[in-house]
Amino acid sequence: MISIDGSVLVVFLILCIFMITLRKGFFLPLLKVMEERDSLVLQNQRGKERAQEQVSKRLALIEERLSSASAEGVDRRRKAREAALEKHRSETGAAKVVAETRVTELKAQLESEYPEIEKKMEEESTRLTDEIVRKVLHL
Repeated sequence: MISIDGSVLVVFLILCIFMITLRKGFFLPLLKVMEERDSLVLQNQRGKERAQEQVSKRLALIEERLSSASAEGVDRRRKAREAALEKHRSETGAAKVVAETRVTELKAQLESEYPEIEKKMEEESTRLTDEIVRKVLHL
């Protein structure tokens, strides 16, 4: 059997003093450092979440602006294309009118000159015929 004597009480007392000293000198400062670390980690995590939130908002804003700018660019291109087509239509319409007018004028000029040209051709034909006859018949 184990006998309990005074040395057990001394060991117990030393152990109690050792535990109190460890608690005050090691465990309490360690717990304080761990709590500070946990607090910093929590603050950093909250800061990170806020930063991610801000980045997400900015990204959404940028995407919205980009989408808006893209739609505006498409609209501007469509309007410019329509304006160019309208300008082309009006210019080709004006050119067509000028060309038709010129063709009509030239037709009228040809019709007015036709009898004179026909007369000249007839005279030239007669002259050439007479010349051919003279050369062939040696007259």
